[in-house]
Amino acid sequence: MTKKIIFPLVLLFIFLIAGCGKENVSQKEQASVGNTEVKSKELVKVRYAQLSKAVLNIYIPFAAENGVFEKHGIDLEAINFDNGGPEALAAVASGQADMGSFGTPTLTGISKQIPYKLVASPLDREITFVLVATKDIKDVKDLKGKVIATGGVGSGPHQALLKILEANNIKKDEVIIQAAGDVNEEAILKAGQADAVITSEPLVTKLELEGVAHELVKAADVYGKYQHRYVFATNDFIKNKPEAVRSVLKAQQEAIKYAQDNKEELIKYAVKHLELDESLVRNFYDKSIPGWSTDLSIDTEAAKNAFNILKDLEEIDREFDPSDVSKWYDDRFLPN
Repeated sequence: MTKKIIFPLVLLFIFLIAGCGKENVSQKEQASVGNTEVKSKELVKVRYAQLSKAVLNIYIPFAAENGVFEKHGIDLEAINFDNGGPEALAAVASGQADMGSFGTPTLTGISKQIPYKLVASPLDREITFVLVATKDIKDVKDLKGKVIATGGVGSGPHQALLKILEANNIKKDEVIIQAAGDVNEEAILKAGQADAVITSEPLVTKLELEGVAHELVKAADVYGKYQHRYVFATNDFIKNKPEAVRSVLKAQQEAIKYAQDNKEELIKYAVKHLELDESLVRNFYDKSIPGWSTDLSIDTEAAKNAFNILKDLEEIDREFDPSDVSKWYDDRFLPN
C-alpha cells in the first residue's frame, strides 16, 4: 500500500524537476539573447563641444546622466571650454569634437570654411548678454575712459560690447576693453578692477541684489532680429554617422522636455554643479523654463542678420555671402 503511493509521488517529483530545468534553461537562453541584443546596439560616442557649464546648458549633462541620450543610442561626452567660443572653435577646427553648441563664433567658423554645418538650435537661441556697471555709472556714455571687462576677442560677450558701444555712438578706443577668457565678472567688479562687465543671468540679478552693479543695456535691445546660438555637426560626422546626428538631436529635444518635467531635480543638479545660490537658480528657471521650446529649427533670417552684424563688427570677412542657406545649414536631421 505504501509503495503504490510513493511511486506516483516519485514520478511527479521527477516531472517537476525536469519542468523546472527546462524553465531555467529557457530563462538563461532569454537572458543570453537579451545580452546579445544589447551588445549588438553599442552606443555611438559623440564628443559634444559647449562652453563653460551654465544655467542654460546644464540640462544637457543633467539629461545625459539620467539616461536620455543613452536611450537614443548615444554616449555623449560633453566637453566644456571655459575660455569662450574662440577656444571652442579652435578645438573643433583641430578635430576635437563631432558636434557641439555655442554662440556666434560658430558663424565665424562657417565663414572661415571650417568643415561643419549648422544642424539645429539649442533652447537658448537669443542673445542673453547684459552690460552691467557699478553704481556710479548711470548711462552707457558715462563709460568713456572706463574699464569694461568682456570675454576674449571674438567671443559673444566681446561682440555684444562692441555692438552696444556702436549703438550708443561710442568708439571702442574711447573705452578700455579688457578682453580675456574665463572672466570672473563678479570678482572683477568687487575688486574694483573694472567699471562694467558683460555678463548674463542669474549673475545680473545677484549683482543687483547685492548692490554691486546695475543693468545698463541688454544686448538683445540693440541687435534686432538675431539668433545667437546654434548646434553644429562636422562634415565628417554627418557623412560617416548621419543617424547619430539625428539621434543626438532627438535626444536633445527630449532633454529639454525632461528638464521641464523634472525642474526640482534640475535645480538641485544646477546648484551642485554650478555652485550657485539655490534661490537664484530657482528664480531663473521659474522664469525661463515655461518659455523653452523643443522646436530645434534655425531662424534662417535671424541667422543671416547675425552673419551681417558680424561683418559690420569686422569679425568675419565682408565678402562672405550667407544668402545661400544650404552652404551653412543642413536641416535634414531635425526631429519631426
